[in-house]
Order: sequence, then structure tokens, then C-alpha cells
Amino acid sequence: LEPETVEKEYDSLPRQDKEKIQHDLFGTGEEAIPESLEFNRDALQRLAEELGRIPEKETFELAQIICPDYVNGDDFRLQFLRSERFNVQAAAKKIVVYWDRKVELFGPDRAFRKISIEDLDNEEDAVALEKGGMKALPHTDSAGRGLVMSYRAYWDLRKRHDSSMLRLAWYASHQALENVDAQRNGLVLLCANGLPASAHATYNSKLMRKLWKDVAYALPIRYRAMHFALEGEITKMILSTNLFALTPTMRHRICVHCVKHSKLVEELEPYGIPDSAIPEEFGGTLEFNYRAHLEEQRQMIAPER
Repeated sequence: LEPETVEKEYDSLPRQDKEKIQHDLFGTGEEAIPESLEFNRDALQRLAEELGRIPEKETFELAQIICPDYVNGDDFRLQFLRSERFNVQAAAKKIVVYWDRKVELFGPDRAFRKISIEDLDNEEDAVALEKGGMKALPHTDSAGRGLVMSYRAYWDLRKRHDSSMLRLAWYASHQALENVDAQRNGLVLLCANGLPASAHATYNSKLMRKLWKDVAYALPIRYRAMHFALEGEITKMILSTNLFALTPTMRHRICVHCVKHSKLVEELEPYGIPDSAIPEEFGGTLEFNYRAHLEEQRQMIAPER
């Protein structure tokens, strides 16, 4: 899908839709839906009723047997409601797809529990995790949106490692959702290439299509904006592949910055993303020891298991 086609598609949108997109990109305008105990209780009840009306949900029903406290818990279900702005029909559909995809990706032995760092402990997963090609950042932006960083230079794009990279993306997404403000206000994805143009042959378009499909239809997240730092000849190829894989709602929320990854932070401030939220390796001022963070996650899980 060519960028020019997306521009024409955007130009044809109603004015109010364009304004909504601009508010999402700059972190202005939209506020989190006000919640209360009564409001959430009513939404959860309607969600349960909607789930009951979905005829084919075998994996979801299996999850209700194996991990009923988790799958039926308010915290778990509110993530999906918030990601869909409390549209109970959309949230119910996403929950059913979530369990199908989770079992497919993590296997039945690990799917029926909250995702944790120990779910990425085979050799390939561990390498992907340590490199941190996709990770949740510890701070939100000025609009309270969670931040997720993706750095292509740290991704293993060989096709046999697709599942490892997808599991990493799921783990990073769930880490971002640990912050309830990020659930309510949405997320911002920061993408950088970091590879020379000669590496374009390694670009795995099939992997990206799977990832964006999970983002749109399975994961309880809502990306309000995506910023791509791209440079050189590879820029158009990467952009076209991602635009093709994205839903129309998502692809109009991409902002491309033709800069090196270390200069990305200079481009983000007008969009409500301060340098204090960006790691030093990307030009920000955030001192984020990612490996120390992983070790903290492991220590947190050790007593539980």
C-alpha cells in the first residue's frame, strides 16, 4: 500500500474524523472515559452477557475451566473494555480471539495464566527478550498514554523466529498495560529502524502482518499514535508494508520522521512525548536499565511459582 494512497484515503474522511486523528497523534482532545464502581459493574455485566451470545468460543470456555479467576476477573476484562472505549460487542469479540491466539502462540501449558517473563524462557525467546527489540517504557507521555518502543535493529527477522518475536510483542504489550492510565488513555508506539539499507532483504513482511493483526483483533490495547523514525532507501518499503498490514483506523495514526533513531526524540516533543520519557540510546534523558528491569521481573515471579 503506497503512502500516496493513504493520503487520498485520509483526504476523503469527514472533518470530524480528521480532527479525531489529529487529537490522537498529538495527545490532545480525547479524555479517558470516566469510570466509577457502578459504571464498571454495569459494563462488566453487559460484557458477560455479550460473551454468552457468541456461539463459537471453545478456547475461551476452556480458559473459564482452567483459570476461572483470571479470565473472569474484573481487572482482565476491564483491559478489553478500555481498549474498545467500553464497546461491549467489540470487547467480547476481542476476548474470544485473544484466547485463540494466546493458545496458538504460547501453547496450552502456558496460555491459561497471566503472561509473565517466564513465558519467554526457551533459547530463542530469551535472546529476543534480552535484546529488547520491543519493550514497554516505564513512563507515560504528557497525555497519560503508555509508551512502547520497537527497535528493528534488535529484532530477529528470520522467519523461523516469528513466534519468538510475536511472544515478545505480547509480553511488551502486557507490560505496558500494568499501568492503568495506559489502559484508559491508550498507547503510543515508537518505532526505529537502526539498520543500513543493505539489510532490507531481511524485512519480514509476514511477521509484521501477524503482529498488526494481533494488535487490531486480539490484544487489549489501543494505539492512539505510532511514530516511525526511518531513513534511507528502506524507508518507503518498510512504510508500505506496515500500511498494508494496518487497519484503516490505525494507518492514519502513523507519523513518519525521516531521521536517525538517535534524533527521534527531537521530533516527538510537539506530540506530547517529553525527552524524559525516552531512553538515552534514542536521544532522550531517561536512564532505563532494561536488563536490570528484566531481572526485577524475574525476582518478582520467583516467590509466586
